[in-house]
Amino acid sequence: MSWKVWKSPEERAREEFDKAVSLRNQKKWGDAAEHFMKAAELFKSAGKTEDAEISLVLSSLYNAAAKQSADDLLTCSSLAKAMKPDLVLTIPQKITASDLAKEAEILGREMKLRESWTNNKSEETAKECEELAKELYSLGKDEFLLQG
Repeated sequence: MSWKVWKSPEERAREEFDKAVSLRNQKKWGDAAEHFMKAAELFKSAGKTEDAEISLVLSSLYNAAAKQSADDLLTCSSLAKAMKPDLVLTIPQKITASDLAKEAEILGREMKLRESWTNNKSEETAKECEELAKELYSLGKDEFLLQG
């Protein structure tokens, strides 16, 4: 649409972000991830670093949801760790960046271990499973927000 040419990068970024949220609410994870990525690029060009980081984290999260990808969850975790730990994100539940980083990392590791266990029931894999179980137990949660 030619009218978009006249809008500032920040205005276009906000529109992309809103479109991504709408698609997320419709459970169209892959499409939402694409629009969050576009929003991240536009926010970055507008000098809105924190908004760009938020959009990038959400893009990787919804890519993980669309593809059921452990690697995308681990990428999301790494990106969230780089953010302010107390920054609240809405996915649509509210979660801090530090909690998102923890949950995405643990769920990503769990997915990778599940794949490893299917192909390789070694003592090393069993120890990794035990270590992950201890971490899950230490968190004291019945369920993660990312699983809700």
